[in-house]
Amino acid sequence: MELCILLNIPIIVEKPITTFLKKAYHIYDLAKVRNSIVLVDHIHLYNPAFQFLRKYFYNKSKIKFIESISGSFGPFRQDINALWDWGPHDIAMCIDLIGKDPTFIEASYLSKSETNKGQIIQAKLYFDNQTNANLIFGNLLKKKRRLFDINYENSIYRYQPLSDKQIIKLKIINGKLNYSKELIAKNKKLPLDNLIDQFLIKINKKEKNIKDLELALKVTKVIDKISNILN
Repeated sequence: MELCILLNIPIIVEKPITTFLKKAYHIYDLAKVRNSIVLVDHIHLYNPAFQFLRKYFYNKSKIKFIESISGSFGPFRQDINALWDWGPHDIAMCIDLIGKDPTFIEASYLSKSETNKGQIIQAKLYFDNQTNANLIFGNLLKKKRRLFDINYENSIYRYQPLSDKQIIKLKIINGKLNYSKELIAKNKKLPLDNLIDQFLIKINKKEKNIKDLELALKVTKVIDKISNILN
């Protein structure tokens, strides 16, 4: 990655960009100096359904809380644990939606296996606009799941990309959730195709871009903090 930045080669980087916070700062500073084109594969941010949903939250201060659960059984990787594998997605979506970094973080293991790097982690992020996020993620779930709920103006907007209905709105009535309607994004591209399209557009326009890296740095800071708490 660093060599590509030095040679002014546009790149798409897999998440996490690194598991070392000091190196994340170095990569970001280098790309900033070189005016690079770097996109990071926080893949849900390039899902047209999520991009469509984001437009509903014109007043970010009205986002009361976010709850999510994501993961599967596996994969059990040798190079990174579940925190670094699954955490970047949910944390990136939270920071992207709220537009702020969390000011306080709590974290704990809900389940842990030392033999295969299996983990289920609960992380609570608190933001200075009184919004908080409760995230559960890991690689010891019985089946693959991805639910991301945003409480906004007394409704829940649910992003569920593994379902046929990728976005639904739920009304809160007498403390219970009631189905309201499906929200449909006109763009039906696959997230990876959308990411590549955006990458090519920036290359053709010679449009320098390190916004993704800036977000990736913020995500790395949060995960580094969670890692320190858990250890």
